[in-house]
Amino acid sequence: MNMSSASERDLETTIQFYDQHADSYEWGLGKNAEVQKSFISPLQPELNSDSLLIDLCCGKGSFLNGLNAAGIVRYIGVDASEAMLAEARQRFPDNDFRLGRAESLASVVPETCDAFSVIHGFTHISPSAAHKFIKGLRAVLRTNAVGVVIIGATSGTPKSTVMRRQWRDVSNVVGVSWSVKELRKCFEQSRFKRINTTTEYQDPDNMALYFRAI
Repeated sequence: MNMSSASERDLETTIQFYDQHADSYEWGLGKNAEVQKSFISPLQPELNSDSLLIDLCCGKGSFLNGLNAAGIVRYIGVDASEAMLAEARQRFPDNDFRLGRAESLASVVPETCDAFSVIHGFTHISPSAAHKFIKGLRAVLRTNAVGVVIIGATSGTPKSTVMRRQWRDVSNVVGVSWSVKELRKCFEQSRFKRINTTTEYQDPDNMALYFRAI
């Protein structure tokens, strides 16, 4: 099987799931602003109110709760699901949300960004597709831009039995578990280096890793 074709099929399966369940799906920490703030706090010394952050795979924009608490006010959220973006725009009408994909991100985000976040986006990125994803992200970042990537177990909290079954099915197709070593290697191959901090937040479902564009 052609790996690029398989990755594209998996991405379409993922987008269809989120389009169908955008009204019910929620990140487990989606409303916990204080925990979300702890994700970004190790980067705060390098950011200010003028810093522009791109939130790739932003979903409903839930990470804005933590970003706002941390004083990050310039924000662009990008996602491949129009339905999830519609929910985000309803929740956060004063923020900038755009439909797009990582591999062609520069066409959607012509701005140069100072920071980035990817919250559980790698759950749906296969190792074969990771290079294009990270390369697309790097294209919209300035040198020395900093960011946080959250990886871990499935982070959604489907409400209905049917939805839980469908989430299990889509996860079986496109659910990817990343180790720190694997993810670090992918980023380092795309002009990033890992930032080691002593304040990384971690629980069974959410591990925060930090990177700098070089």
